[in-house]
Amino acid sequence: MPAALRGSFAACRAIQLERVAQLLGYIQRWSLRASRAVQKSSTSRAALRSLRRVEAEQLKSEVHATLVEWFLLNLPLMKPVAAKERARPSGPSRSYLKTRVRGSRLLAAAHILAIVELSRRLHQAYAQAYDKQAADSVLPQNPFPGFDKGKLGDVNKALAEGAKLLQNSDCQKALAQAGINVTDLIKAFGNLKARPDSDPSTKGYNIFYAEKSTDPQVQQFLQTESGKGAGGFIYGQDVMLRKAFFNAHAARIGADISRALALIHEAVHLTGKSDAFFGGSAKLNDVVIHACWSKLYGHKDLAIVGN
Repeated sequence: MPAALRGSFAACRAIQLERVAQLLGYIQRWSLRASRAVQKSSTSRAALRSLRRVEAEQLKSEVHATLVEWFLLNLPLMKPVAAKERARPSGPSRSYLKTRVRGSRLLAAAHILAIVELSRRLHQAYAQAYDKQAADSVLPQNPFPGFDKGKLGDVNKALAEGAKLLQNSDCQKALAQAGINVTDLIKAFGNLKARPDSDPSTKGYNIFYAEKSTDPQVQQFLQTESGKGAGGFIYGQDVMLRKAFFNAHAARIGADISRALALIHEAVHLTGKSDAFFGGSAKLNDVVIHACWSKLYGHKDLAIVGN
């Protein structure tokens, strides 16, 4: 073969191998992006539709040309051709035209295999997405879970202690001076009722266990800095309690009174007053403690702070 033709053949072969490598790289990259998109999206159609916007220039070759050549020559479709090529006796090289035809067939076969593989990955991605949706619809949902017998007893004892504290005239007067509508507070506190986990219905209850909630917004809040340190929080018109509410430790204010004061704190929010109104959550605790328990103690003296 003349040197010029040998050079043209080498250049053509390099271009073909590069195109095949890019095609296989596209499959690998698309598969990875499909898996990530399915994991991040609950809707398979939206997840897969987003992949169509990927521009071609972002899909770079990730397969070395030598590996691609080895891969193609060992495919079942190419084995007869490859075997014939290896068995061909030494002699004049095949014509440039025949070499081009063989290269074109290799490239066409690679395209076919790429399409088959791409279809398989697409089907797999759809199957994973629909399996996730099916699991979400089949698994039990419990956005407002109740309390076991032990935790329910702690909550009910705190409600009883809190009601006694709010009946004290000095407590009411101090709370009013802090800007709290005492009438609304006593009404809101009196309406609080914890759900036992033995009752399948949530009707009539407005205190729930946040730790076991399947509500996405509740779970999202629990991962925030505010949620991680909260013993309880307001969700709509309900009180969601965390495990910190029950994990009391030795402190100047006992566990039962600490929980009672914490529920009064949450009931203040139900009247429309936010933490910001008092200068923060700890400041509101100080207001409640000074008004209804003792001016000698404060936020840091609660038995359920620091869990």
